[in-house]
Amino acid sequence: MKKIQIDDQTVIYKRSDQSKFYYVRVRSQQTKKLYIKSTKQTVISEARKFAEKLSMEIYKKETIGSVVDEKTFSFVAKKYILQIEDKIKNGTAKKIETEKAHIVQTKFLPFFKQTNFNAINQTLLQEYVDSRTKNLNYTISRTRQQTEVATWNALQQFAINNNYTVVKKELPKVNVAKSTKRVVFDNAQQKIIRRKLDELAKEPSKNKTTIEIRELLRDYYYLLIHSGIRTGNEMMRVRYSSFEYRNVATLSNKQQQRFFSDDQELLFCYLREGETKTDQRRETIIRTASGAFENALLNIASRTEHTRDIYEKHITQSRKACLKALFESDEYVIRFSSETDVLSLNDAKQVIRITRNSELLTKAFTKFLKDHSFYKDRNGDMRSLYSLRHTYATEMLEEGVSLELVAKQVGNSTSVLDKFYNQANVSASAYTFSGQKSDDDFAKRNMSKVDIQKKIKELKALLED
Repeated sequence: MKKIQIDDQTVIYKRSDQSKFYYVRVRSQQTKKLYIKSTKQTVISEARKFAEKLSMEIYKKETIGSVVDEKTFSFVAKKYILQIEDKIKNGTAKKIETEKAHIVQTKFLPFFKQTNFNAINQTLLQEYVDSRTKNLNYTISRTRQQTEVATWNALQQFAINNNYTVVKKELPKVNVAKSTKRVVFDNAQQKIIRRKLDELAKEPSKNKTTIEIRELLRDYYYLLIHSGIRTGNEMMRVRYSSFEYRNVATLSNKQQQRFFSDDQELLFCYLREGETKTDQRRETIIRTASGAFENALLNIASRTEHTRDIYEKHITQSRKACLKALFESDEYVIRFSSETDVLSLNDAKQVIRITRNSELLTKAFTKFLKDHSFYKDRNGDMRSLYSLRHTYATEMLEEGVSLELVAKQVGNSTSVLDKFYNQANVSASAYTFSGQKSDDDFAKRNMSKVDIQKKIKELKALLED
């Protein structure tokens, strides 16, 4: 490789005897960073001129703190993703970093592509935001927007650190969903939904993916409405090993225990640290009185890789024996029947899988609600998969489960429950929140108006604490 020294920092050379163009290599005087570029020249005198000019440009830009490396968005984004993938391999990546890499890959990269990174301005960013929201049939949640903004800021900082840009560009905010009372499904609506989902799962289709989505959607519905686990990341990360039957008198009274199970054993689900919305561990009791939750677990297990073998081996003994055998498996519960080797995926690919499956199920359930006129309530508020969690919490309040236990179950504070969730009937809520609920059914109580008003005051005082 022939080299020609221009000065202490600059060299021009050809990579091989077959190389057509000369290349220039400049080492920064200030940062010692190495810059290598093709001169696009075949004549040595022209290549020298290019090298001298480039060396001077680098010196000037570094002196005034300007951008030295002009790169495309695609180049910078892929470098950022590779950095996170290296952290994943080393076991040092945080969950949020994996999510950020996914957002860069699936949201930012398809839009900006070959745009010069340093040329991105507020007009172009506004175009991105507009394109991001115009095709959605729902309003982006505040949490999703915050995550996307944090991802953009992290990418900008990465670009600054690597001298691809010098000034952070602010990602415009979009209109986010307003905090309102949570919309729920009443008993009559739930009955219709159950019947229609069962019918949908049995409908023939030439598209195998459609069949898989319909089958999984039916079982996903039962898992969500009987557990209060958040749809999306929380439920998608639940494994069979997350569950355990415990033969203990955990709850404070028989009324509360009967809400969850008619059996002596209660079914617990352990949500792992870093796999919940708050990143904190949570232990939640599953409502198994109807058997629907357990049936959904068995249905999915019978269709999916590895757990199918366990199901076929133990189901002839009893449902519970089969479930307990399944609880020894570390496989993820929410899987499509065609998915294979799910546990072998690295964290980044696992996030992609979870996000894709979550979006497919969310889209399918939204369509289902629209098809059966359940999408909006009388006030025009929209229902979604998340409404199943709200229904679960509301039913607990109506059945007299203590406020503290409801908050623990769904992973929220008592103030959040009061602010967002539909409240149970006045007498039931008042007694529950004041801690004076007995094992008798509320309908059997003969409360005077004075008693009710008194309990309402007690309730308000408790919530203000």
